[in-house]
Amino acid sequence: MKHDFFLETISESITFSRKRTLGNASYAYHRHDACEVVLFYEGDIRIYIEQTCFTPSRGSLVVLNPNEMHRIQSMGDAPYERIVLNIKKSYLDELSTEEFNLADCFYKRPLGTGNLRTLSPDQMVEFEELYRKLESSVQDGLGKSIERNAYAALLLLWINRR
Repeated sequence: MKHDFFLETISESITFSRKRTLGNASYAYHRHDACEVVLFYEGDIRIYIEQTCFTPSRGSLVVLNPNEMHRIQSMGDAPYERIVLNIKKSYLDELSTEEFNLADCFYKRPLGTGNLRTLSPDQMVEFEELYRKLESSVQDGLGKSIERNAYAALLLLWINRR
């Protein structure tokens, strides 16, 4: 049986954005050459990861490693809103220490398991605060790359602790 999928190439060490899709938000099976984090806000979708189907709700946090096949199926035309981060393994290694590997939440589990956590409203606020600081670190200025690395590491550490 042939399975069609595509590989999405991520060009930067880390990319992040808040996305809102109107209309059909379905995506074919794919994987990335980077790890992915998705914080779900709204939409009527199903997320398929390997052989498991999830129906996310507000505050669903999804983590994927590059080997996990996944797709989105839109169940209607409701807006689909989320925050998406893609992080290269080399960047995770760069930010990690001997004490703690920030890649653990992506790799220290079997494929297709442990991908989904539901954040409480307070945890969503914490995530959003760290995300806003990461977003603001992309402005030009003295020391901004250090600031970006610091906020990226803090956000990834926060995700690992959940």
